[in-house]
Amino acid sequence: MKKTLITIFTLCGILTAQAQIVLDSSHVASINETIIQTNDTMPTGITYGANGSGPWDFSMLDSNVYDTLRFLAISDPRVQGAVSFPNANVAIINSSLEKTSIFLNKTNLNVELLGQSLLYIQPIGLVDLHAASELIKFSSSMGDNYSGSSVGTAGSFRTAGLIWGIDSVKLTRNVSYTSTIDGEGEVITPRGSFNALRQLYEEVTSDTAYEKPASTGKWRLIDPITLSTINNAFPTLNLKEFETKTTQTARWWSDDVNARFPVVEMRHDAAGNATNVTWLLTNPTPTAIAENFNPANVALYPNPSNANITIKTDLVGNKQLQIFDVTGKAISTHAFLNTQLKISVDQLNNGIYFYNILDKNGVVLGSNKFLVSK
Repeated sequence: MKKTLITIFTLCGILTAQAQIVLDSSHVASINETIIQTNDTMPTGITYGANGSGPWDFSMLDSNVYDTLRFLAISDPRVQGAVSFPNANVAIINSSLEKTSIFLNKTNLNVELLGQSLLYIQPIGLVDLHAASELIKFSSSMGDNYSGSSVGTAGSFRTAGLIWGIDSVKLTRNVSYTSTIDGEGEVITPRGSFNALRQLYEEVTSDTAYEKPASTGKWRLIDPITLSTINNAFPTLNLKEFETKTTQTARWWSDDVNARFPVVEMRHDAAGNATNVTWLLTNPTPTAIAENFNPANVALYPNPSNANITIKTDLVGNKQLQIFDVTGKAISTHAFLNTQLKISVDQLNNGIYFYNILDKNGVVLGSNKFLVSK
């Protein structure tokens, strides 16, 4: 039977609409990319919704906290504790987790979270948390599921005389996790709409605290006195003798080139009610543009701005200011006539922008971001 062009176009439209999303490693950010997320810490009346096809409408989400995720090579000098994660090939530095490096192993088969390294004040110093879990498998499509478990050390440090007779303290962690891709369709955020797969992910962690007396050099269950002493000295550690936690998360992964990380990531309770929602604010941006390298002698204010921004610096030499949008596109370039530069933001839409300060040879002297909110 002869097909008309209209028939062919109609068939193509049907096939496109029904095309199944298949996630692979190219749909997750890689080294030298930066992603900015925003967080609704007080979601009200939001659930992860029914399974099957969307749409899932989260256009009402708010922005309470901004997170900048930088994907770096583990050899990058800003990454700490890489020597303890020899199987990692990507590190993430998160602006909301100060002095913390997160380690991943990203391959064509999956993305595995290996653990993280945290820098505490002395005498604790650097603490490595080893607890592997598989974030997403490749290729993933509707109906796929997997599960797994691991055993690791969730922290080990020397007490450096803090507790008499105790040399070191550690946590061991058992991790079990399950993942199900149970939905496919449109997810809507304040940023826009994406075709996505929904992943329901449950992780159960069980921690046990141990201490090692200097006299025996052998690990034993932590003593209540040791536990109390450490928690009084370092309350942010919040150590417990035994603790089991169950975390339930719904993630919406898209094959859109403007995503490359979960478009929405929702922590929820057993009834499906959201307790915390993180959503993707920007396209992946080259790290060189989005870098937070802001010397003490550079100041930008007000931030956020609704009319003008002022940049002050005593960096030496002839200087220029470059402004970029969240896609990495150069918006404008301005010359410093002295140590201060004032720029109108009237022509800029609401959102996040990045800037570089360059010397006469194009070397970046400092960079950061600012928010336009009118």
